[in-house]
Amino acid sequence: MKPKTASEGRPLVIGLGEVLWDLLPAGKQLGGAPANFAYHAHALGAEALVVSRVGNDAPGREILDRLSSLGLRTDGITTDATAPTGTVTVALDAAGQPTFTIHENVAWDLIEAGGGVLREAARADAICFGTLAQRHPVAHAAIRAVLDAAPPTALRIFDINLRQHFWSRELIEESLQSADVLKLNDDELPTLAGLLGLAGDESSLLKQLAARFDLKAVALTKGAKGSSLLAGGEFVNCPGSRIAVADTIGAGDSYTAALALGLLAGHEPERIIEFAHRVADYVCTQPGATPPMPAHLRNQFASREVGLPIPRSTGVNLIYTLPSILERIALTSLFPTDQPLEVELGSGDASFLAEYARLHPGHNFIGVERLLGRMRKLDRKGRRAELTNLRGVRIENSYFLEYLLPPGSAAALHIYFPDPWPKRKHRRHRLINERFPVVARQALAPGGTVYLRTDDEDYFQQMVAVFEPFKDFRPVETPGDLAELLTDFEKDFQARGVGTLRAAYRVTDY
Repeated sequence: MKPKTASEGRPLVIGLGEVLWDLLPAGKQLGGAPANFAYHAHALGAEALVVSRVGNDAPGREILDRLSSLGLRTDGITTDATAPTGTVTVALDAAGQPTFTIHENVAWDLIEAGGGVLREAARADAICFGTLAQRHPVAHAAIRAVLDAAPPTALRIFDINLRQHFWSRELIEESLQSADVLKLNDDELPTLAGLLGLAGDESSLLKQLAARFDLKAVALTKGAKGSSLLAGGEFVNCPGSRIAVADTIGAGDSYTAALALGLLAGHEPERIIEFAHRVADYVCTQPGATPPMPAHLRNQFASREVGLPIPRSTGVNLIYTLPSILERIALTSLFPTDQPLEVELGSGDASFLAEYARLHPGHNFIGVERLLGRMRKLDRKGRRAELTNLRGVRIENSYFLEYLLPPGSAAALHIYFPDPWPKRKHRRHRLINERFPVVARQALAPGGTVYLRTDDEDYFQQMVAVFEPFKDFRPVETPGDLAELLTDFEKDFQARGVGTLRAAYRVTDY
């Protein structure tokens, strides 16, 4: 793997995902959104690395040669001994809009995240990824590993790119939880809004997405109608231009590249969107996804000296690194003030917990979550609100509760919308099971309370059934102010007319 050189101040961007040949009516063209993104970022002045996989075949070798000739690094591309290099059959309509037939069981379905790739990810300034390359579990795991390896300051750009049937709500939500920036088009916006139960006009939908997933920017491209950008709380529009379109393949990827470099340079949203349009308009006038970039568009954002660095949250990292998984946490090392502790098991993106911590500065709060992307959301939200009473711990909920949380230390446990594991054969994986009251009682201080919420009737009945016979707990009402503070799951469910089932159990006073 190529070591980092100074690159004269150039940011390192990574295109993470599929690389392939687009089989166009006029012949084949290099394609794949992440590779296109990397090419355009490089053409605009960045150092660019493609992380993907090709077959041990002539098309694969041709891809490597072509990327190298374009000035891109290929040391993140591995070769598969048996799976063929990916191809997509592309048909164009009268307006130049493409229709894709994406062939399966190809090399990029088996992307690897080796040590060299992870080391490069650890120094990346921006990583662009989408849904398509996550269709196979092997590539999905590799993409998650690369995103997790990147520094907290790196921009994780989710260019959603919904293609055929290669996406799901679960995959989209997981990707949004990991992202800092979302880019989508006007066909994808209503699909995404429907999946997430969002309603409103364009501006409202982008603001809801940014708030719900703690996104720094949301970009919406609308073809000939232009685009919209929400960044830094500012919503701007740029109308479309009248141009002679050759085809639109790669135009969205060039827009994403200009967006990424504009954000990294710290430019104002109006300047970013205007330049992104100029780049995308040029690409639309050229055949294929990777035309040569003219001199007047190159190097606009190449140097970090061109603009101020992108604003970062300040303060102490709120994600607590466990010194050991065999010893209980010393709570005095987490918080500057000794005060009652509350824990949320499965804190998600911390939309509930960060607000609850802000409203209750006289308590300390720990959010426990397994996914690093969600932990980073907690860190950003807490630091943005300058919370000194909030920390995150990345580990499995049940292990944290039983083995790491000091006995008798928690004033409250919050468990909201845990995975219901609806299939009968999987229900043994449910967090709230017959053993849970025993472990919860161990963790709670006298008078401590367990607060539960779910939308699953069967799981709710199980929650009630495991607590009712346990004499160390008695049922209590959830306080009104707590019940009114909704999680993102809850807001989504309410928008779809799904009610919340609540229960609370307090340690019995003898």
